[in-house]
Amino acid sequence: MATLPPTQAPNATEYAGDEINALILDPGSHSIRAGFAGEDVPKSVVPTSYGQLPSGERVFGENAVHLPRPDLDIRNPYDADGIVEDWETASKLWEYTITSRLIGARQTAPSKNGLNDGKDEQGDVDMAAEIEALEEQEKLLQEFPLLVSEPPWNPKKERERTIELAMEDWGVPAFFLAKTGQLAAYSQSKATALVVDIGARNTSVTAVWDGMVLGKSLHHTHLAGDWLTNQVRLMFAQQQPPVPLIPHYMVKSKTAVDANAPSSATYAKYPKPPTSSFHLQEEDRVLAAFKESVVQAWQGPGRLDSPAGQGNVTNSDYVKSIPPKPFELPDGWNTVFGLERFRVVEGLFDPAAAYTSPSIPKPNSDTSIPSIINKALQSVDVDSRPVLLNNIILTGAGSLIDKLPERIQADVQALYPNPKVRVLAHSSSVERKYGAFIGGSVLGSLGSFHQMWISREEYAESGRGVVEKRFELLKPTVYVPPPTKTRRTSTATKTNKPKPEKLTDEQLATLQASLFEQSRQKLNPTQVQHEDVMELSPDNIIKHLESELTKTKSRIAQLEGQEAAAVGHVVQAREEKSKVQQTLTNLRKTLLSRDQSIKRLQEKNAKLEAEVQQQKHIIAMLEAQVEELRRYSHGLRYQHAQASDFHNNIISNLQTEVDSLTAMVEEAKKHI
Repeated sequence: MATLPPTQAPNATEYAGDEINALILDPGSHSIRAGFAGEDVPKSVVPTSYGQLPSGERVFGENAVHLPRPDLDIRNPYDADGIVEDWETASKLWEYTITSRLIGARQTAPSKNGLNDGKDEQGDVDMAAEIEALEEQEKLLQEFPLLVSEPPWNPKKERERTIELAMEDWGVPAFFLAKTGQLAAYSQSKATALVVDIGARNTSVTAVWDGMVLGKSLHHTHLAGDWLTNQVRLMFAQQQPPVPLIPHYMVKSKTAVDANAPSSATYAKYPKPPTSSFHLQEEDRVLAAFKESVVQAWQGPGRLDSPAGQGNVTNSDYVKSIPPKPFELPDGWNTVFGLERFRVVEGLFDPAAAYTSPSIPKPNSDTSIPSIINKALQSVDVDSRPVLLNNIILTGAGSLIDKLPERIQADVQALYPNPKVRVLAHSSSVERKYGAFIGGSVLGSLGSFHQMWISREEYAESGRGVVEKRFELLKPTVYVPPPTKTRRTSTATKTNKPKPEKLTDEQLATLQASLFEQSRQKLNPTQVQHEDVMELSPDNIIKHLESELTKTKSRIAQLEGQEAAAVGHVVQAREEKSKVQQTLTNLRKTLLSRDQSIKRLQEKNAKLEAEVQQQKHIIAMLEAQVEELRRYSHGLRYQHAQASDFHNNIISNLQTEVDSLTAMVEEAKKHI
């Protein structure tokens, strides 16, 4: 079993105690997550893809890489296995992730701006000393211990490069490196679990036992999130008619259309179109949205195309009866997807059912998720398998596919019918997506965890090789059953040893000659060649045998010393195991407290939602009253208008009569 050797106690003002201002960095091939220990989610999430300009300048961040430019080439510093292959870019990406939202950018030394150039040799010497001092002060993370996650298959060279970057370039006071599967288990308060992590480029299976990773259990496959995105792309292309895949940046405006009707969008025009890598990235964003909102796993039992137990009816025939889901593309074109949304995922479990093309062949049958889970279980002790099967943790952004946990549980249960299989997938999509970060956040916030850090002093003493010694994988032991003891049925079957007979003089002479010959072989060549110097007498033989006995006793004493040292190592290992168990206990308490806090927040949220519903009801009543008053006011205006017209008619008639009477009076006056 790999153990962690004792380390020097850290300075309490640096990173010990319950208030540890530690940073958690969880880099991946799709995104890089960072935040402070104790936080529920990462504060900074940056795409791992970056933009490369013709000048060599790199641009990072969500806004920069999704802005259409004719000269922006989209790249990724990770290889197909999720291992860093471009350290210059990866280190800048990690630094950008930390500085953009957590601690601020690195300050530039005044001596480097060209305004303080020395005027003589002494000035140059002083300048060099000042630059060296300022460089030491400018270390990016000199006040922050750093915990970094890594894929379980990360090679030694990359691990050493990581601690070298943290210690020498960033100046961290303490460092810790943990496997993603190990951290995902901690996020679920589990010290022993089988972690299935579905990321962007790889799906990995890791067995964790008592908080330690079992090295031989590590297995991974490329059937993961990016592969699933390509399956959606192939499905779109093979539909009849093909689905028109138009990314967002090409659409200026759109209007709603009926299902399967041609789009009536207005498309954006660019003097020079963006690069093909940018266009492919933007298409992948649309495919990812489809994958997250429409795609669903057939939850079993059996394969999607296997018989359903009713004549010639298959599971796919049953799936066709499930209501389809609609999806609208950025240009407004929309349709519904039925069987296709299930078939896209089927390749994760049955590679023979995967969509293929000339450039994308069919995967090997042993690369499916159930296959690598089975490989991981076969590599551990038989007695350990029931515990692991009952604690399968599903994590990673690729695990958010609807009904995926149920399908994995059904397929693994088919492989292992007797033990109970239980897949643990967090109900919160955020916590399932960021399982490794959350585990690192909880671990780094524990006050007792400071004993596990690699300090700067330890790094200065042992160099970057210390990371391989401290974070060695636990190699699982092979189970060997105890030997079977045969029981004697009666004393008659016992074999009695013959008693030694008394030797004759001739036999004694023969035995003595044999002892002489053996003694000759024990002597060194010089003594054998000069028999006249040393007589091969019984006395000399006895002296020689006594000498050999002394050497044997010395060897026994040496072996006893080694045994004592081994016992010391065992005691030390038990102490370290006790520390780890204490850390895990604190981890469980912290997670329990966090779960209680989440429950209280959920209750508070439920109360707030009830109040919101009540307020909405009041608002609806007020709106109804306002509408009624509006109608009443309209009626009054109408009545007022009618009354006004009536009054005007009366006044007009009276005026007419007055005018008539006035005329009659005037006429009468004339006659008088």
